[in-house]
Amino acid sequence: MKSLFRYTIIFIFLVSSACNPYKNKVNEILENAGSNRVELEKVINHYKTTGEKEKLKAAYFLIGNMEHKYGRYGDFPKYYFPVFKSLHILYDNKTDQDTINKIIKHQWDSIEKVVGPITYENYKPYRDFNVITANYLFENIEFAFKAWKEKPWAKHLSFNQFCEFILPYRVYDEPLQLYRKYFYNSFNWLENSLKNKSDPIEACLVLNKYLAKRFVFCSKLDRCPMPGVNDMYDLNGGICEHRYYLLATIMRSVGIPVGIENTPQRNDEAGGHSWMVLIDSKGTSRFFNGGEPDVTFPDTLYDPIGKGYTTKVYRSTYSEQRNLLPYKIPPIDIPDYFKNSNIKDVTSEYQFTQTTVKFDLTIKPTDEIKYAFLCCFGYSYQIIPVAYTKPFWNSAKFKHAGTNCAYFPAYYSDNSYIIAGNPVYISKKGKPEPLTPKTSKLETVKLTRKFYAQQYLFRMNDFAKSMLGAKLQASDDKDFNNPFTIFTIDSLYFHFVEKEVKMIKPYRYYRYLSSDTGTVRIAEVDFVVPGLEYKPDKHKTFKVFGYALKDTINHYKAIFENAFDGNVASNFNALPGSWVAIDYGKPVSISKVRFLVRNDLNVIEIGDEYELLYFDMNWLSLGKQVADKNYLIYNNVPENALLLLRDLTKGREERIFIYRYGKQVWL
Repeated sequence: MKSLFRYTIIFIFLVSSACNPYKNKVNEILENAGSNRVELEKVINHYKTTGEKEKLKAAYFLIGNMEHKYGRYGDFPKYYFPVFKSLHILYDNKTDQDTINKIIKHQWDSIEKVVGPITYENYKPYRDFNVITANYLFENIEFAFKAWKEKPWAKHLSFNQFCEFILPYRVYDEPLQLYRKYFYNSFNWLENSLKNKSDPIEACLVLNKYLAKRFVFCSKLDRCPMPGVNDMYDLNGGICEHRYYLLATIMRSVGIPVGIENTPQRNDEAGGHSWMVLIDSKGTSRFFNGGEPDVTFPDTLYDPIGKGYTTKVYRSTYSEQRNLLPYKIPPIDIPDYFKNSNIKDVTSEYQFTQTTVKFDLTIKPTDEIKYAFLCCFGYSYQIIPVAYTKPFWNSAKFKHAGTNCAYFPAYYSDNSYIIAGNPVYISKKGKPEPLTPKTSKLETVKLTRKFYAQQYLFRMNDFAKSMLGAKLQASDDKDFNNPFTIFTIDSLYFHFVEKEVKMIKPYRYYRYLSSDTGTVRIAEVDFVVPGLEYKPDKHKTFKVFGYALKDTINHYKAIFENAFDGNVASNFNALPGSWVAIDYGKPVSISKVRFLVRNDLNVIEIGDEYELLYFDMNWLSLGKQVADKNYLIYNNVPENALLLLRDLTKGREERIFIYRYGKQVWL
């Protein structure tokens, strides 16, 4: 009889736990909610009374995972709303992106001079369990269930999937605003606009295109905190995170199951990025770059942004991942990225090449250090952790790491990194190549850039291609009726190019002539007369002139002098067939031609001070130089070393590289 009673109690406990797996956390949240406890209990008691078990479970899920959910509130929106209005006016007037960025940055800076920095830190955070109302949760739960049960695009989801991809009421740390009912009703047209009304992929693409056409991207709004979602819908502008947040919120409201994923650091580029994921009708994760009007779902499951591969991928979750570091060790021993307990490693769901990265640790772990981190370098010598593991004795293994990347092991203790070994480059095919400097074998290196040529944010490759076929010419008459071609550009160049030439005779006029198909995207051109090497302001000494179509002047704002002003940041931009020339006043012989494509300002600039470093368990200096040419020469550089060139005068974009076959190879 006692046994029967005991089993009955156990059975009741298990049933109760199954109905509310978050019971302990819900009780904890209720205890911490203070005076707002009554609002949370209204929701729980309502669904207990109505007997709607799934909605009760949904309420438990939302409340039980509120531990680290908060919004940032303040009065700053009234200051930055006019900036978004200006952004849309500029966009509607077809203003070019460079001008938009300059104007928006100026407006934002002007506002901050008056009200102070508008940053996340200046928005006071309020925990959701202290401020959220019962009515807010009621609307969210009721319309989330309507979207799940009544719309055709999420009916295939399990309850657990529903909780992560439809039910969450927030995405980031935006201030709470009621939105579910409004968006659910506002986009009722979507289903009738589809060829296949039940296909979540088609629904996602159609809604994405509609929303993307309204959204104006501007990288200079990266300082803007997340507005409430209704405000975000009205503002319709910002950076990638703004649009992912807006898209995720609206798509979930109408029953399209989406989430947001990110990589903390790319393989061979500086910085991380985010994108979106859709759960299709087969339950497969499909990755896409939300907010791009013509986005598609690739057949292969790769990172949809950039080159298709990365280091690691993490999915943002509403549920607390209680197996992560914040539940195991003190915060001072956790890097910032991994202090987030709402991320889940989903790298294995992707099809880009992955491998297990193994290290023999030079520095052994201590009793106090329990985890080793797989790290990359971001901008300059910024350390970016991308994964972690428990070391075994003096070795560490990291599974499912992307290839084509330089990794190194480190510990993190008392808010500081401890380097545990030298870097290893993992080739595209997964082969490890240790980057241990050979200090007994030294070489001479010629450096032309401090950062790789950017394509995604700054179209360096497109600009370089536009120069193909362009000619550097000389002439005895200013109209170049019978020009002599000195050099034809037949390769892609991303730095200052200098070519020695032998002239048969002197000429008075020299020009850069675009090809018939290539636009002019030139930052600098120079026809070097002996004794006038590296003169930065020839446009002030000699007459600069040229030819540009009228449309060129209106659209590109062609300024001939920019090609000869010695300023790598100014450009002469024009349509195919245009040219720019210099009049030396009399026939002169030149010894060199020099030219520089429109660029991202990461070339070597005369007058700037640089420092070259190599890595050997730490960054070690190989000396400083003030550039007197548009390249740097360093002697006595250890072979096989990981290198970093820093501009000590200005800028922040600096990237690691190795030196192979006489060239910089960016990692």
